[in-house]
Amino acid sequence: VLTALSAVCLPPIIAKANIFMFLKEALYIQIAGPLDYFFTAGPKCVPGGPNFSYTYYQTFTSIIGYMTGFAGVWLFHRFFSTRSFRMVFVCTTVVKVVSSLFDIVMVERWNIKMGVPDKLFYFLGDAIINSACTMIDFMPAVVLVAKLCPKGLESTMYALLAGFSNFGQTVSRSIGYYLATEVIVVKLDDPQDGTEPDCDYSKLSLLIFIF
Repeated sequence: VLTALSAVCLPPIIAKANIFMFLKEALYIQIAGPLDYFFTAGPKCVPGGPNFSYTYYQTFTSIIGYMTGFAGVWLFHRFFSTRSFRMVFVCTTVVKVVSSLFDIVMVERWNIKMGVPDKLFYFLGDAIINSACTMIDFMPAVVLVAKLCPKGLESTMYALLAGFSNFGQTVSRSIGYYLATEVIVVKLDDPQDGTEPDCDYSKLSLLIFIF
């Protein structure tokens, strides 16, 4: 409904950019919830799994995520600032897809068979690479907004376009949660009170691969 209204209420070229940025986020289905549980679940829930501590998972993910975000800004200015927006968006989409495959490798425990520890291999996956791709995506989007905004409406238009993009992320996470709990079921119950966990990650790789 909102995208349809934007097509009616906004100038055509701005409406198209707005719908694209919304769909770009909404159709990149995020399943961070099941992956978070998989990475931090205890050995009773995921025997032989990564079993990351919450301290390690939250601290290092945040630090490396911010660092790769800065790297994304540098990469954009160094390599992509003179390229077309289409090429930038295509490249980041491909990188996101490839980085998701690293998560499948971890879920299937293939990295252990290759002799690569979880804490090292984790930083090649979607949780980290996505931060750099988000920034590389964000930069041309900002430039595009600056070029499209009518004079005197820059703040309003930026707020509108950024709001649609953020809303797309929310839609993506909601779809991911629904798919993980109702379609390709991944059970996440790993209580910390000592009671028996109810976990089933057997379909997690399929969920990552399809979405």
